[in-house]
Amino acid sequence: MEGKMRALVKYDAKPGSESGLLELPIPKPPKEHVIVKVKASPINPSDEYSFRKQFSGEFYKDYKICGLEGTGDVIEVGEGVDASWKGKKVAANVWQSSKECEGMWCEYAIVHKDYIFELPEGIDYEEAAGLFINPYTMLGFIEKIQEKKAEAAIHTASASSLGKML
Repeated sequence: MEGKMRALVKYDAKPGSESGLLELPIPKPPKEHVIVKVKASPINPSDEYSFRKQFSGEFYKDYKICGLEGTGDVIEVGEGVDASWKGKKVAANVWQSSKECEGMWCEYAIVHKDYIFELPEGIDYEEAAGLFINPYTMLGFIEKIQEKKAEAAIHTASASSLGKML
């Protein structure tokens, strides 16, 4: 697919560094990656911290596309990806998935094939946009409690998204 897309980017990892809307070429999928036409991407605390304070990821260019997770439709598949993914409605995670992946706050995102899953029929893009970061955090929290055989656990942010999941 040829053309341009818009992306919300940070220009530096330092606190208070400049950000902006950048027009970029629509990416091509690298080996073992897909291109997702982004429909929804939440702002979770990790995104907010990265955006306002210190960006935790590495910069491989003069900018970094923000947004760790989201949903959309697979529009293109790279070498090593089953062609049946094309056209599927997916949830996607770009956080720590590969160097080629940047962020989901753009119109077209590069996502590693191991970090997408097909959404079930009837679920909205917006409802599914946060299916990776917080649920896996909560799963890790529960596993730690079970591993320690704790009789109780204290979670101080009970009104947060994680608190609601707990």
